[in-house]
Amino acid sequence: MSFTKGCYLGQEVVARMEARGQAKQRLVGLRIDRPGGPDAPLPIAGAEIFAEPDATPGQAKPIGRVTSSTLSPMLGMASIGLAMVRQAHAAAGTVLHIPADGHLVPATVQPDLTFWKRG
Repeated sequence: MSFTKGCYLGQEVVARMEARGQAKQRLVGLRIDRPGGPDAPLPIAGAEIFAEPDATPGQAKPIGRVTSSTLSPMLGMASIGLAMVRQAHAAAGTVLHIPADGHLVPATVQPDLTFWKRG
């Protein structure tokens, strides 16, 4: 990347990242903190994520969005997903809240996008 050349698409975003030393958001893995199985709550892609358990979608400020989700057969059909969240909420172990099945459900940020380890 050359910062001495002329204008290019995305220049402002790259310059902001260079000045701050980090990106605004980070990709994280989330595990829904509810029992797994066929009735496990599953958030949909694009669902807003909130820091507070009593946030009202549409009124509270979201701190990220779900990018994808699924039921994990390796984790007893637990709901897991990926999300883009603000850096301040991306630490492993952070509990976030996601709308699923008509209400906010808690989800825990997983370490290093890891959901399951062998052994």
